[in-house]
Amino acid sequence: MKASRRTLRLAWSLGLVAGAGCICADRPPPSPVVVIQPQPPGPSGSMPDDFWLDGRLPPAASEGEPVVGGTLVVRGVNDPPNLSPHVIDPLDLFATRIAMRRIYETLLRIDSRDRPRYQLLPAAAETYEESPDHLSYTFKLRKGMRFHDGKPVTAHDLVATLRKILDPNEPTTSARSYYTDVKEYKALDDHTFQVTLKKPYFLFLRQVATTLPIMPKHLLEKGEFRRNPIHRAPVGSGPWRFKSWTAMQEIVVERNDDYWGKKPYLDRVVFRIVPDHTVATQLFERGEFDLMQQLQHTSWIDMVRNPRLVDDYHRIRFFGKNYEWVGWNEDRPFFADKRVRKAMALLFDRDHFNRTQLNNLERPTACHFYQDGEDCDPSLVPLPHDEEKAKQLLKEAGWEDHDHDGWLDRDGVKFRFTFLMPANSVFLSKLTVVLKDAYRRAGIDMDISKAEWPVFSKRTHDRDFDACSMLWGDTDAQSDPYQIWHSSQAKGGSNFVGFKNARADEIIEQARVEFDPVRRSGLYRELGRILYEEQPYLWINIRPDLDAVKKKVKGLRPSLNWYNFDEVWLDERMEAAQRP
Repeated sequence: MKASRRTLRLAWSLGLVAGAGCICADRPPPSPVVVIQPQPPGPSGSMPDDFWLDGRLPPAASEGEPVVGGTLVVRGVNDPPNLSPHVIDPLDLFATRIAMRRIYETLLRIDSRDRPRYQLLPAAAETYEESPDHLSYTFKLRKGMRFHDGKPVTAHDLVATLRKILDPNEPTTSARSYYTDVKEYKALDDHTFQVTLKKPYFLFLRQVATTLPIMPKHLLEKGEFRRNPIHRAPVGSGPWRFKSWTAMQEIVVERNDDYWGKKPYLDRVVFRIVPDHTVATQLFERGEFDLMQQLQHTSWIDMVRNPRLVDDYHRIRFFGKNYEWVGWNEDRPFFADKRVRKAMALLFDRDHFNRTQLNNLERPTACHFYQDGEDCDPSLVPLPHDEEKAKQLLKEAGWEDHDHDGWLDRDGVKFRFTFLMPANSVFLSKLTVVLKDAYRRAGIDMDISKAEWPVFSKRTHDRDFDACSMLWGDTDAQSDPYQIWHSSQAKGGSNFVGFKNARADEIIEQARVEFDPVRRSGLYRELGRILYEEQPYLWINIRPDLDAVKKKVKGLRPSLNWYNFDEVWLDERMEAAQRP
């Protein structure tokens, strides 16, 4: 197959990790874990080894002869609004993880084993052709595929799905924005789907091939779309068939025995919905989850104190494609000067924060792109903590304590700003206290304002803030920085801080039509150097997934696009042997 690239929207969250997985043979990056001395061996005599302490799955986690059957219980982090995430609410990561490539098939799939490139493999489409001018993409579908209700899958289903996404009268605005350059789309016959663009775009193949769900035309066009039952009871053609959904309790999917490809080993996966981290941790400690996701830092570390958890579970620590950031609204007089923005970064003692607040479990970053890929310049490292350098830059920008009251001022205006944060973010509750104290020592008065998510979201989109913070995340190695950093996206896009740089705009526009990955990476590294110099964000860390999986679960392989449950099987003999 011919390889190309695509864009994935950046998911933003209140403290949820935006990716999951790891290639288990690799050690995590060199931010050291604070290791608590292990307790005596558990009932089976096991002791934490280096794999367990580092959060790497050992080779034994994939060894053995797979067996068919069993139920995998996974902790669900929220009750999603629907299971049509790319059509209704594309920001709901949990819904996307359940539906895409599990219930709903895509034309191609990302090879979860191919780290860090994550190239494409055939899925519903056996082959595809990309025209020399990069304007036309033609996909040949497999014959014999069927939806879970028995109806055949055809190219007309893809046409119907894309038609719904592109319909301005439907609630598909976010998903629609990724297909704005589509000129034409059609079924050439029952098994041939073609999309033509108005202009070339290097990531369009990955966009259309891996994020467009194949939804059944005969159900999509039945009744009013907004109230279509398919959003709560999805019917796809993937390896997993939707079974049931009990609101605020669980979502169940079962193996699709009529699937065209290799069928999963498990009978079913139960996503048990427990949004509260404290409650979820209590259930986990009682052994009620086979796969516990999104453990809090302290809980992940404290597992070593519980011999039964050491006996029964592997720990997983994986760095996906995400980063935490603090953004400075450049329309505010405080942050219009890059010297001030740089000073704000120099005043932050990242090492102390990571050690005392995060147990050194996170990885510092200074790059917008996937840090394990080719687009990040490895020479760009986070700015060090340097209070004297910060004060010098602030003085150069005109901020001094002219009236000797302990606070910086310029032209009679005090350096006083408000940090806007989501009300329930545990991470930001820690970070803002640290920043407030650091800035106070430098003569900067920072207030903290907490808002519920709808208010926070509206204010950030309206750019009604001085400083704010989010986590950008993505589930593919390739992405387009346009919506975050192009100056045109300061209104209506995700360039919330109002960053504007003519050369950055040129690079972003040039990269969108650059199909040579080496030249494109060179452009993105130059963009990275501009961002590093301008400091529109205080880049903080890459947040890892901190998960735990029972040792009876075999074949689990986390990656950027989460876990592939198709390959998972259960060794019930192991669990029986561990019982006292």
